Amino acid sequence: MSRLPSIRELFSDSFLLSNGIRLENTRASITFSSPAPRHSTNSLKMKPYQRHRMSPYQTLILEGVYCQNSYPSNSLRRCLAVELNLTPRMIQVWFQNKRQKLRSIN
Repeated sequence: MSRLPSIRELFSDSFLLSNGIRLENTRASITFSSPAPRHSTNSLKMKPYQRHRMSPYQTLILEGVYCQNSYPSNSLRRCLAVELNLTPRMIQVWFQNKRQKLRSIN
């Protein structure tokens, strides 16, 4: 049984290349829009939530981690969040959605 790669190894170019993955300038900068205040003086309407689309690089890394572990620990989610410029909650939801998607297929 082979050992699982560490987070540092997952993000190394040699690991990605050895697994047949080639990346060239795929890291995307992501900007987040801040939510509207709960109660504004003009209106009680909140801004609609803007859906966040994962970049191909982010999806690739999350898929690789999912193949190793479909239930990442809290510390792994935090580490991924820092590396991918996402929130730990976004990582958690991605894994939940991925697991549910595979359940619905089977």
